[in-house]
Amino acid sequence: MKKKINIKKHLSEMTKDELVQEIIKLHSKFDNVKEYYQSELLADSSVLDKYKKQITKEFFPYGVSGRPGDARAAILRKMISDFTKVAVFEVDVIELILHRVEMAVAFTAAYGDIDMPFYTAAENNFDKVCTLIVKNKLIDKYNERCANMIWKVRDFGWGFFDSLSGIMLHHFENAS
Repeated sequence: MKKKINIKKHLSEMTKDELVQEIIKLHSKFDNVKEYYQSELLADSSVLDKYKKQITKEFFPYGVSGRPGDARAAILRKMISDFTKVAVFEVDVIELILHRVEMAVAFTAAYGDIDMPFYTAAENNFDKVCTLIVKNKLIDKYNERCANMIWKVRDFGWGFFDSLSGIMLHHFENAS
């Protein structure tokens, strides 16, 4: 709290030109500030695309027909966390988290059943994205995409189909 008061005081004492120079300095020094302004000012999807490519590469570093990636939950979680810090629009966060779940589905389709922690991480992300979809009143936009993804997992193990179906039903039906 005290640090926030200090920064407010510091910034309020600066001239407009000094503030501009301070923002330019932050922009050139910190990649996340650069990505934030790229998204904010340019309404540019390249930041989202960059993170989607990173997630895809974690699952499929050599393409879908190559050997599998590591699909490390901690790395994927950090990518989403980093993006959430720079995202301007919540719909972009929805797109990234949903992409992460879709990659888990594609990974299982390509390489067979994985293990329970893999599915639990995907289910937790699907729960998170469904919460955001409902919060932003975007069920109509994402209903078919989510349903199609769930249909693809109908023959997967570990109760994945039942879990994803239950999550979607819980969120989307309760929102109506």
